[in-house]
Amino acid sequence: MNDTQKKLTMQQLADELGLSRVTVSSVINGKGLQRNISQKTINRVKAYVKTRGFVPSQHARDLRLGSRAPVGIIHSGQLYSHLIEAFNLFNNYFSSQNLITEIVVVNRGNLVNGFKNLISRGINKLIWINTRDPGLELDSAEEILYLLKNVHSVIYQYIFDNGLWDRRLTESGIYLVGPNERKIHAELALFIKSLGHRNIIVCEYFESLECAGYGFAEAFKKVGLNVLTLEQPTKDANRISSIGKFFAEKIVDAMRSDEITAACFYDDEIASECMHELLSMGVKIPEELSMTGYDNLKFTKYLSVPLTTVQMPVQEMVSKTVALIESKQDKQKHLFDLEIIKRKSHGFKI
Repeated sequence: MNDTQKKLTMQQLADELGLSRVTVSSVINGKGLQRNISQKTINRVKAYVKTRGFVPSQHARDLRLGSRAPVGIIHSGQLYSHLIEAFNLFNNYFSSQNLITEIVVVNRGNLVNGFKNLISRGINKLIWINTRDPGLELDSAEEILYLLKNVHSVIYQYIFDNGLWDRRLTESGIYLVGPNERKIHAELALFIKSLGHRNIIVCEYFESLECAGYGFAEAFKKVGLNVLTLEQPTKDANRISSIGKFFAEKIVDAMRSDEITAACFYDDEIASECMHELLSMGVKIPEELSMTGYDNLKFTKYLSVPLTTVQMPVQEMVSKTVALIESKQDKQKHLFDLEIIKRKSHGFKI
C-alpha cells in the first residue's frame, strides 16, 4: 500500500498545517473557540480538512466521550429469503429511532472474533441472526457464552431443540426468538396426506449438509407417507436455476418409477425454478403433480401456477426481538407459529 492509500491521521494533518495535534483536534471536534483558538486558525483548519477529505474516527470519539453504540447485529452464513426481510426491518427500525447500528457479517468458523469485534466497538445490546442448529453454530460455545453474558443478547431465528442448548443459552441470560418449525412441518405433512397423496418427494437444498433437515422430511414419514428424498445437486450446480432443473429431472423420473404425486420443497426459490422446468417439460401442475414451497416469498402468488407455501412470521418475530432488546423480560424463550398459505399448486383431493 502506498502513502496515498493509507488512512489519513490527525497527526498528519497537524504536521501538514504546521499546527499542534491538539489544535487540529479541537477544531475538528467543534471546540476551537472554547479552547481560545483564533477564528482565522479555525477557518484555515476547516478549509484544509475539507480539501484532504479527512473523516475522524467515530469509534475513537465515542470512547473518549464514554458513549456506546446501542445495538449490534451479527450474522453468520447466508442471508436468505425471510432473513433478508428481517435484517431490513431491524435496520429500518433502529434508523427511525436515530440509533447507530453496528453490523458484523462473518463466516461460521469465525463467530468468536465476530462477537469480539462488535463488543470492542462498545455495543451493549446484540441481535444474533441465526441460520442453523445452535449446536452446530456454537463450535466455541464456552467462549461465546462468556462473551454474551455481559451483553444484552437476543438470538433471532433460533432453532429450538428443547434440550441442552435451549437451557444453556437461557441460563446465560440470552433471549431466544424463533419459528415453531417442527409444528408446521407436521401440519404440512397432514395437509398433504389429507389431499389423498401417498407417494411424495421431498426436495431440500442446503449450502451445507450439516444444516439439512430440521425434521422436514421426517415429518412426512411420521404421518405414514412414502417419502423419496433426493441427493444433493453437485457442487457446481450452485445457481438456483441449475438446482431447479436438477430437481425437475429427478421428479419426472420419480413420477414414472415411484408414482410420485406431490413434491414438497423447503425453499420457495428452488420450488419456483423447478415448477418452471416441470411446466416446460409438459408436467401438469396441480393435475399430475402437487407442489408446495416454504417461506411465502412475495413473487410466489404471481407464478403461472400460484405456489402453496409456508408463511414465516417475520413481522411478529422482529417485533418481539425489538421489544426484548429495548427492555429485559422474564420470559426468555419465544416460539412463533407458522401458517400454510394455500394456493393453486397443491390442487384438490385426488
